[in-house]
Amino acid sequence: MSIERLSDPAAETAAQQMLFAPLRSLGFARKGAEEYYTAISHSDDEIVRFGALCQTLAVCTLPAARIEEVLALCRHGAIKRRAYDYFQKELDTPTSQRIAAIPAQSEDVARTAQMQAELSFDFDGARDAAVALYRATGEIAHLIDAAHYAEHPAGWRAAAEWFVRAVAIFPLDPLPAAKLLLMLSEANQFDLVEELLRLLGRASLHPYLCGVFSGAVLLGRGDPKAALAALAALRPPPDPAPRVLKAARGHALRLAGEASERLGDFKGSYRYFVEMNRLELSPGVDGKGAIKGALSDSAITIPELPTLRRDDVVMMLGFARSGTTLLELVLGNHPDIEALEEPPTWSAAMAYVRSGRRSRAAAQTDPQSFFEAARNRYFDEVARHRQKPGAHFVVDKFPMRTLSAVPLKRMLPEQKYIFCIRHPFDVVLSCFRQRFVANSGMENFRTFQGSVEFYDFTMSQWFGVHTLADELVHYLKYDDLVTSFEGSVRGTLDFTGVEWDERVRDFAEYADSRVAVTPSYQKIRKGLSLGVQTYWRNYGFLFQTPEAKPLHKWAEFFAYPTA
Repeated sequence: MSIERLSDPAAETAAQQMLFAPLRSLGFARKGAEEYYTAISHSDDEIVRFGALCQTLAVCTLPAARIEEVLALCRHGAIKRRAYDYFQKELDTPTSQRIAAIPAQSEDVARTAQMQAELSFDFDGARDAAVALYRATGEIAHLIDAAHYAEHPAGWRAAAEWFVRAVAIFPLDPLPAAKLLLMLSEANQFDLVEELLRLLGRASLHPYLCGVFSGAVLLGRGDPKAALAALAALRPPPDPAPRVLKAARGHALRLAGEASERLGDFKGSYRYFVEMNRLELSPGVDGKGAIKGALSDSAITIPELPTLRRDDVVMMLGFARSGTTLLELVLGNHPDIEALEEPPTWSAAMAYVRSGRRSRAAAQTDPQSFFEAARNRYFDEVARHRQKPGAHFVVDKFPMRTLSAVPLKRMLPEQKYIFCIRHPFDVVLSCFRQRFVANSGMENFRTFQGSVEFYDFTMSQWFGVHTLADELVHYLKYDDLVTSFEGSVRGTLDFTGVEWDERVRDFAEYADSRVAVTPSYQKIRKGLSLGVQTYWRNYGFLFQTPEAKPLHKWAEFFAYPTA
């Protein structure tokens, strides 16, 4: 069922048909549950057949000829519970008694296996545990989890088949369809998106999602005018909309903003991005929480610690949308480097510190040992996240860790850093134009002013501790990385202590096989052919406002033009 990287059009078509084979009967979905689940009960995919039986027991009439099949599968909790309820409603006590006597595999065993696999970063094991949980419960969330786990080691191709299964078993639920459409779109797989839209459209399923991603296909194929017309014609889902449709509306607004941008209507584009961010405001998230946390951490009294220099671990910092993902993928494809993508390694150290400060006992009894233990917690977490045995060097990428400049310097005074720089105007504009998962840091990007203030604060934290001449910091401009790739990468490798390897050029293919953790992946998968991504001059009306003034000093500091 998996779809491989293929160059032959006929082979690609065959792989596409194989991927979507479980959806061949989707047209029956609107004809009623009984007809649909009868159709997919003959699927070649065992998980789909299992799901069809679960749903049949829940909402349909079970043919007498299938009773023995049901009894054989009652070793799985999802079937056992539904079968018991079904035969109880049928007043078939003897069959209910037979079902009750069948031992089912433990849900707790599967959950424990999932936890253990997550802790050891065994994503294949976590996927298998999620499948076991689906068999135990019949809940769609576990199929979604299986897709996410599958994506980690093998990229979008491995995840797609699990999302397809979820769509097949739960055709009326928009969540798996939305996730599959978004993943394929961000992987630039517009042929697959079109085929999925055709299947959904033929079944009259999820018309709003189909409208949004039809616009995405038009935009991806280079027709912003048609894309904008299609997106503008969409009627927003009525309030209160399900979360998945609200998210789809946010995606539609982002696509419309990008289409307007390509058409040269930058004020119109800005209005779409404003509306996107307004829609996705998270009232329960404190947008200033990240700033408050950084100030609180900076105020912690940390004693002078024994020197510890780990040249095998280099942190990659900067700011969101500054080129860190591109550089991380370049370095991560080097055989001697393992690049960690935004792991909570330093967060674990600071959580240890905050926990100790709350109890106060450890910190007051022997503060030096306490903070040494916190420092060691960081390196223990780095070691725990490692998955590339042949690599001798680790690049720990987490751009917003820049906020922790003060405690980092106090606890790790000899730490080496790669610091990515991009024109501050482009950074802030790009952050404002993106859709981020809500948290106390990313919530600052919901407004242009909030984005400016957050950037200014973060850079002030870093350059309150470091200078541009700091020998422990390798500063790299995004512009140089894109326009002078080999020279920039060689300089970074020299700083890290690693020799050049031609495989660093294959970062786009590497990105295609990775889980898309950040919004940057869609463009990075296209390689360097896009050139330097700079838009700020088109939005000059924003950068001449009083709100943008703090950015001018940073642009000048990094030797970028402001007019």
